[in-house]
Amino acid sequence: MSFISSHSLAELIDFTDDSIEIEHITSEVSDESVLTDLELGIHRLHVAKRSSEKPVNDILLSTLLPPFTRLQKLTAANVLNRNSIFGVVASVTDKTVLYSPIPETGVITAVNPSGVTLSFLNANSGILEEDTFPANQISLHKYRLLFYLSNVKQFRGVTGRISCVLIIKFIRELLTCLMYYQQSQHIDVLQQWPTEASTFVRLFQYMYVAYENNSSLSPSQHDHMSLVGCLFRILQNCMIYEVNHSSRGAELLRAFEIGTWDEQIQPYHHSSLSQTSVSSTLSSHGTDVTARTHGCLSFAAVQTDNEYRVHSLHPCLQRTKYYDRVIIPGAAGLRVIFDKRCSLDLDAASLTFFQDEQHTDVIARFTGDASAFCSFTVRGNALRFLYESSYSAKPTWGYAFIVEPFENIRWTGDIEVLQGHCFDWSCFALDLIMDICKDTSDKNRDYFGCVLKNLLLYVRTVGMPFKSTVIRLLTKLLSLRCAGLQRPDVR
Repeated sequence: MSFISSHSLAELIDFTDDSIEIEHITSEVSDESVLTDLELGIHRLHVAKRSSEKPVNDILLSTLLPPFTRLQKLTAANVLNRNSIFGVVASVTDKTVLYSPIPETGVITAVNPSGVTLSFLNANSGILEEDTFPANQISLHKYRLLFYLSNVKQFRGVTGRISCVLIIKFIRELLTCLMYYQQSQHIDVLQQWPTEASTFVRLFQYMYVAYENNSSLSPSQHDHMSLVGCLFRILQNCMIYEVNHSSRGAELLRAFEIGTWDEQIQPYHHSSLSQTSVSSTLSSHGTDVTARTHGCLSFAAVQTDNEYRVHSLHPCLQRTKYYDRVIIPGAAGLRVIFDKRCSLDLDAASLTFFQDEQHTDVIARFTGDASAFCSFTVRGNALRFLYESSYSAKPTWGYAFIVEPFENIRWTGDIEVLQGHCFDWSCFALDLIMDICKDTSDKNRDYFGCVLKNLLLYVRTVGMPFKSTVIRLLTKLLSLRCAGLQRPDVR
């Protein structure tokens, strides 16, 4: 109150000024952007990296997988009103949300002082078996992906769908093993199997998604030793072998090339992102979100009527510490773009961004004048930040930034594979194509020429993320002698 009473209305309006001056991501092409957009690297800031080991817990699983089921603990009221829980599906667990693995699950058939009796179906014999557990160990299946499970019929339907998914998984693994076995017997798989080359690529894409999801769950240096990792690498080697030795190898290689950095860029599309919501520090206006696509990425346009803004007081106050977060459901990644006027006391104030809720995994820390604030991108739909200033902090303008969502970074499931390409797959597929063609003739010269043009256009387009990845691919492409590419003049 003393702060408000000591300043006039005009001064208070200046303090809370929410205007913002930024350079929006556009289709503008600039050679300078190759340096300015290298994801914080040239600024020598702290960049979040994947740790060598990450414990698999419910918090991590919640960001990667939908819950298998939501549970309700068995209460004393439930026990007293026994008829209300007879026939209800229940699990022997103390958790309220289940991801994996699923504990013993059955149907409640009896409740007595000794505990709760569950009926299980023995999958091997087809015989119903019963067992009794303490009531405090039982949780009821009331919801499954927000769908009410009121009877055994619905539970059987869920079980059937899970069985179908597992069958599909086992079939893909079987096909991988068959391909490997036939190649070891010097059998031309592409010639013997009556299917299109694109089908083999689609199988590879499905296995790629499984491999990436598995890597996210266990991102250690030894994740390739998992069953999923081994099968994926076996399939990868099988694909390389088929391209180099099969009579239809050129057809398979072309199937990999289609859509891999060879398509003409369409600068404007409508985004499929659902209407986003953010924390209380942000303001959003409008309902129509336009998106720009480039190199498989899709960006939500940041315009006057739909901006996600975060800003401090201007000038910012001394002796201040607070944190907040931005969550945009449906976004695969977020880009932070700072106001041109950002300024914080170099020695006594800072703005720090974090990857986790505990504020231990630092993405970047900013302080000083406007030249120290650079745009950056993060994967996921959440961004945490902390602002702090000491008592000795000098009055400065403060900070302001907008958050821009984008999608199509990676696939998380089979349905997304069917919807189109994504950035991670395009980069992986191009890397694989270059490995395949490094010792072959120049029959792919036209394709590599098109890819070179698109990669250069990507790194020269202002504001595009993950340029370090694209530059790595560009460097590898220019080193391919078989491509016969003319090196661009960078002087």
